[in-house]
This record gives sequence, C-alpha cells and structure tokens, in this order.
Amino acid sequence: MKIRTILAVGLLSSFTFSFSTPARSIPEELRSFCGRFPLNSRCKGLNTAVLKLLESNECMGCDLKGANLEDADLKRANLEGANLEGANLKGANLRAAYLANVNLDRANLEEVNFNYAKLKNSTLRNANLEKSKLRSVNLNGADLEGANLRDAYLVPIANDATFLIGANLKDADLEKANLRGVNLTNANLEGANLKDAWLQSVIVSGAWVSYRYLTNLSNANLKNANLTNANLDTAMAIGSDFTNANLSGANLELANLEDANLSGANLNEANLYKAYLVDSNLSNAILTKAELVDIDMTGANLSGADITDAKLDDSRFCGTVMPDGSRSQSGCKR
Repeated sequence: MKIRTILAVGLLSSFTFSFSTPARSIPEELRSFCGRFPLNSRCKGLNTAVLKLLESNECMGCDLKGANLEDADLKRANLEGANLEGANLKGANLRAAYLANVNLDRANLEEVNFNYAKLKNSTLRNANLEKSKLRSVNLNGADLEGANLRDAYLVPIANDATFLIGANLKDADLEKANLRGVNLTNANLEGANLKDAWLQSVIVSGAWVSYRYLTNLSNANLKNANLTNANLDTAMAIGSDFTNANLSGANLELANLEDANLSGANLNEANLYKAYLVDSNLSNAILTKAELVDIDMTGANLSGADITDAKLDDSRFCGTVMPDGSRSQSGCKR
C-alpha cells in the first residue's frame, strides 16, 4: 500500500488536472489516492465526484455538471438523482445503469450504450443522443424536448419493451431513428422530426417464442410532426393527434387510427391499406394519390379533404362525412 501511495504522489507531481480532464486519462493509482485523500493539495482541480463514480460505480445525487466521462465504463452504475448537465459521455457504456431523476440536459450522449438502463423521469433536454443504443430502456416520464436522436436505436430486446410512456419529445430530432415496438402512449411528439423513422411493429419467430410488438402511439401528441416516409405499419394510434402533421409517403398499413385527429394532415401518397379509421377526423387533410384500399372509415370526417387520385377500392364509408359535406352510407351492414 505504501509503495502504491508513493507511486501516486510521484504521478501527482507530474500530472496536471483540470475539471474537464477525461476520466479515461486518470491513472488508476491517482484515482485510488485522490479517492481516499480528496482534500490533498496535489488533487486540486480533480473532480472528486468523478473519482467516486469510477472507484465505486455509484454517485447518487452527485454534481457531475460538465464532467468529461467520454468512453467511461459505467455498466450498472447507480447515478440516481445526479446532475450531469452538459457532461461529455460520448461512447460511454451505461448498460443497465440506474439513471432515474438524472439531469442530462445538453449532455453529449453520442454513441452511448443505454441498453436496459432506467432513465425514468430524467431530463435530457437538448441532449445529443445521435447513434445511441436505447434498447429495452425505461424512459417513462422523461423530458427529451429538443433532443437529437438521429439514427438512435430503440428496438426492444426479446420481451423487454422500450418505454417512453408520457415522455416529452417536443421538437426532438428522430430522423432515421429505429423505434419499432416502442411504447409511446401519451407521449408528446409535437413538432418532432420523424422523417424516415422506423415505427412499425416487429414479428419475431423461429428460435424465440413468437410474439408481436406494436408501436403504441395511443393518445400521443403529434401536432405538426414531420413523419415523412415514416414506417408506422400496424401502429396503434387510437385517439392520437396528428393535426397538420406531415405524413406524406408514410406507411400506415393496418394501423389503428380510431378516433385519431388527422385534420389538415398531409397524407399525400401515404399507404393506408386496411387501416382502421373509424370515427377519425380527416377534415381538410391532403390524401392525394393515397392508398385507401380496404379501409374502414365508418363515422369518419372527410369534409374538405383532397382525395384526388386516391385509391378507394373495397373501403367502408358508412356514415362518413365526404369531402363535399354529404354523408355516405356505402358499406353499411344491413
């Protein structure tokens, strides 16, 4: 022990610390020494909270604002209630970490492995999560307003769902994000960019017991969202609000849009084959060249909608208000 302490003191004399010193560049001997003697003058400038985290793999309620934890191995770490605002965690391993009620606002979380992590009620406003792994993560109640989730991967692993129930994703950038099977019940996606995002259900069979995931968007707020070319195949979007959303070219085959609000939405060339649109509101929607084959629009509202060149074969319009304001009885059961 004395030899290690002497070695640490020797290293301290030639090692310059700053608050932003990358965690990976701190020698193990120095971590141990300053972890035991944080007030030693030679440890001045070193973030002792970082040392505590690296030594014990936990730092509940710690102030790690602006800390440099790039590429840090924090698998299963307990950081409940910690402040990591503006911290750099690029490439860090946070697999199965406990991050409930953590402040990650404006943090750099690019390429971070969050698989199986618990981020319930955490705040990630304007955080950079580009190319991050968020499989089977619990983000219930999390605030991701303005976050960058481009190319992020949120697909559930086996039967462990990824939860974003009640999450705030207002103005979030989810372009090309893989959200298959994610539960977004009551999430706020107002103004979010979901261009080319993957949101369809997943069917897994073979080696595993067969199961089916559905992207759950029930009661979600998607006003003004950009869902251009988004894949929402078999999505569950009962009662969701797509007012003025851009769904041009989107795939909504077999989607359940019962009682959904699609007023003013752009569904140009969208695929709604066999979609369920009972009691939905499509007033003033743009449905030009849309695939509306074999759909059920019983009780739906199409007043003012543009259905130019749309395919309407084998569809039910029982009690539907048509674009000209008339009420159709087509397809009503007798």
